[in-house]
Amino acid sequence: MSDEPPPTITSLDALAEPRALVARFRAGLVANRHHWTLEDADGTVLAATRRTHRGGRLRRGMWQAVTLTGMDGGNDVHAELLGADEVVLARFSSVNADPPTVTVTDADGSALGRSRRDVQGERLVLETAPDGPEVAALTTAGDGPWPVALADGTPVGALAPAVPGLSTSPDVLELLFPSLSSNQTDYARTMHLGIRRVQRYVLAREDGAATVAPLVALLPLLAGLSY
Repeated sequence: MSDEPPPTITSLDALAEPRALVARFRAGLVANRHHWTLEDADGTVLAATRRTHRGGRLRRGMWQAVTLTGMDGGNDVHAELLGADEVVLARFSSVNADPPTVTVTDADGSALGRSRRDVQGERLVLETAPDGPEVAALTTAGDGPWPVALADGTPVGALAPAVPGLSTSPDVLELLFPSLSSNQTDYARTMHLGIRRVQRYVLAREDGAATVAPLVALLPLLAGLSY
């Protein structure tokens, strides 16, 4: 994250203020440097993710080795959300299960809720806990934008995917030169790009919309982290 502006916010509450929030994927030179930034409509970086791992030194070495080649594609994804001065604002665990979920906790480990993706029904649901009440939901059929509403029907705005990610399938040129194919497709597989495999998810808020909970404000990032 050294060649981009540093994050500016110090609390998740600050995410309730912008009228638009953009989750933007930032590719690193190596896979474990890939990250997402959360930005406002003017491009100001509000916060940024940092990949983390679970386990000790040995497991960390194994994790670094497999992420370099994309061999961890499909594995669970763990990350921190960093604000100004690299303060930890939240932590995420994206689980590749049925259904795919992304659990969010604050810096102290208290649960903020989770996203749950209904793949067959093409819905993304925000809820307080497993089997807990819904906070907000959207239907993700088609190319978007997808209207977002709170559980009581109050409109929040719309979520839109943008900027397709690199293809994980080799093109004709790569088929002619297998070594090129291996390098490019391996690199593409290291990029986890969420529910639509795109590099941006934009949450545009309704004019005059009320302040939303941090879980709802984090929706574009949850879409990017989800399987």
